[in-house]
Amino acid sequence: MIGYGFITTGDSIVITTSHKQLGLMDSELQGATDDPSWHQHYAKLGVNTDCIAGVDASQLEVLDLSFESPGGVPQVDDNEVKITALH
Repeated sequence: MIGYGFITTGDSIVITTSHKQLGLMDSELQGATDDPSWHQHYAKLGVNTDCIAGVDASQLEVLDLSFESPGGVPQVDDNEVKITALH
């Protein structure tokens, strides 16, 4: 799994990722569970109030992840990512 995160305003980040090996179809831009296509998500961050004992609840974690892509297919070149038409 490879991914990049971009901070947005509010309590969300934009995540750009590719994860063929996970066997997971979690984006409208993927054609199948083994599709390695780069895609984006909005991820809502927050503190998990249901943390189990011994877990540091002050750390942010992903509370919700969008299936709809907030932008077009990203252009990825080594460590440079370009996303256009972010909405």
